Amino acid sequence: MSPAVLTHMAIGGLALSLYWTALGTRKGGGRHRGAGKAALALLVLTGLSVGPILFARPFDPGYVVQMVYLATCLATVSALAFNAIRLKADPDRFRGPLLRRGGPVLLALGVIVLAAGLAKGDPVAVTLSWVGLVYGT
Repeated sequence: MSPAVLTHMAIGGLALSLYWTALGTRKGGGRHRGAGKAALALLVLTGLSVGPILFARPFDPGYVVQMVYLATCLATVSALAFNAIRLKADPDRFRGPLLRRGGPVLLALGVIVLAAGLAKGDPVAVTLSWVGLVYGT
């Protein structure tokens, strides 16, 4: 496994563990807030670590589409989480352009990844397409 993939896995694994730490602690408490902020920051790094993974491999359009899809899902979910915290007192602003545009983009990408996965018989793509199909609607 390449160093880029190992780095991506380590950062993503730490982000996921901090997400679950925040989820399992008292809302608004110091540990909840600290773990949540760190998880969001690491999600950004996880998304950025996709670039080196793409450049470390031979060009494969299907793989590029899948990685762009996952990075878009990650960026959208991270931005929505950040905005949910920042704009919790102003729900109308939270339902702004990111929420209105992000959903259809995730849905369209989910459909593309599902179609590609079904066409190639790729169970990973078919399984991952649910993120865009569910969160995009």
